[in-house]
Amino acid sequence: MKPFASVFLLLLCLGISCKSPHNDNENTVPVVVVEEDTLPAMHAMVTDEKADFIKSFYNEYVRETCREDGSRPDMKKVVRIVEKYCSKDLLIKTLGADYDVFLNTQDFDASWLDILEIKADPTEESWYMVSCSYDDSDKKKHIETRVKVVPTDHSYRIVDIR
Repeated sequence: MKPFASVFLLLLCLGISCKSPHNDNENTVPVVVVEEDTLPAMHAMVTDEKADFIKSFYNEYVRETCREDGSRPDMKKVVRIVEKYCSKDLLIKTLGADYDVFLNTQDFDASWLDILEIKADPTEESWYMVSCSYDDSDKKKHIETRVKVVPTDHSYRIVDIR
């Protein structure tokens, strides 16, 4: 079921279950009415929050792993960044890979953050496409990674990557 439809049904159920059989004002719970045309905007707001979360992860991750001064990244900081944004299962899954699974490449230039695109994947709920296209010598190259983001109690977590 689409997320905005789920929100609508939840609000509708809450409105019905919260009505008091009595008419006195003490037991009356206000019913929130959500116009159907506002539901796509609510869905877009959640989608934007998830995209912002992904963007924050990549900003922190790339700035630490692709240092401008050319020094080696502090792996303790990299692990802390991954732990902050990703599930423990994903962290374990990514250990030992011979390439950067979050960037889907061996080499990444920090300046590419400016052209990094994050879009909701229309084919699968909670999945996002993280990509950028750049010129490498005479060739146009494209990097693409899919990440799955789910809500937690207070924020979001990246739980899978392809």
